[in-house]
Amino acid sequence: GRLSPIDGIGPHDLTIDRLLARIDTPMPAGSPRVEEVVLGLNPTTEGDGTALYLARELKPKPVRVTRLARGLPTGSSLEFVNRAVLTDAIQGRRSLDD
Repeated sequence: GRLSPIDGIGPHDLTIDRLLARIDTPMPAGSPRVEEVVLGLNPTTEGDGTALYLARELKPKPVRVTRLARGLPTGSSLEFVNRAVLTDAIQGRRSLDD
C-alpha cells in the first residue's frame, strides 16, 4: 500500500503497525533479527511520500532503511527522460571502477 491523502489513505489504513511490531518482536533463539527494511515503492509522489513516512517511523529502530534504486530503464532514450528520472539516475550513479 501507499499513503494517498487525496484518496483518503492514511497511515492507519496500511499495515505499518504490523511492520513496526515485527521489528520489535524478539526472534526465537538462533533466528536472525531484522537488520534491514528495503522499501519497494513506485517512483511516484505517493511512493516517495510513503517512503519518507516509513523512514521517519523506522528511524528509532535498530534497522537500516533502504529503497530500491531508480533511474534510467535499459533501452531508454535520454531525449524522452524527464527531470525526475534523470535526477534519480545521476544520484544513483556508480563508478565504472567498481
